[in-house]
Amino acid sequence: MSQSTGTLLRDDRPLKRLPLHATSGTARGLANEVSDGDIDLDPPYQRGSAWSQAQRVNLIRSLRLGVPVPAVVLNDRHAPAWYAANPGHDRSNPSRSTYAVIDGKQRLETLRDWFEGSLPVPASWFEPEEIATTIPTPEGPHVTWHGLTPTARAVMGTEATMPRIYAALPTVQAEAEMYLLLNTGGTEQRAADLANAAEVARRGTSSTSPQNNPSEDPR
Repeated sequence: MSQSTGTLLRDDRPLKRLPLHATSGTARGLANEVSDGDIDLDPPYQRGSAWSQAQRVNLIRSLRLGVPVPAVVLNDRHAPAWYAANPGHDRSNPSRSTYAVIDGKQRLETLRDWFEGSLPVPASWFEPEEIATTIPTPEGPHVTWHGLTPTARAVMGTEATMPRIYAALPTVQAEAEMYLLLNTGGTEQRAADLANAAEVARRGTSSTSPQNNPSEDPR
């Protein structure tokens, strides 16, 4: 989620619940859909590729550890609501993606890169018997998806899951409105807060946290 002060969307009509369906599946399955072109990563309201290499590597770390990650939100452009609002939409056109990503583009790009073998991560994250080949880097040996053994790939391909939410919105405008709601609700983390969390992760305690310095707590 992006951090901002929020964007207020005006609507003079009573609000009704949107058609949404939450589910989960393998991260590899999502990556395959991206590689096959079944998910449009570039609807007009989406931003470009924004994550750093470190952010992408950390997502794979989260998947390896089983840490919960935010759901990917996709709109089903083959749903009846889309066809009713877009009569010229040709479902049989192979160039038309089934889904448009409303939220989670960076995660989807990262999954694609990892499972296609173009994103190396530290080899130390895996047991020696899980690794077939490594790549030397200044930070030490790294491994790609293709550098794992077939058994390790089979295990991670099953264990690494990604929640997803499917919408059935009728228009690109409706997609953009949901994009704004999902991406303008947070407040930016202060650099000091992130540095403190990193220090706690490294050493276990920190004397600079807001709890120990009430005068520095902006709440």
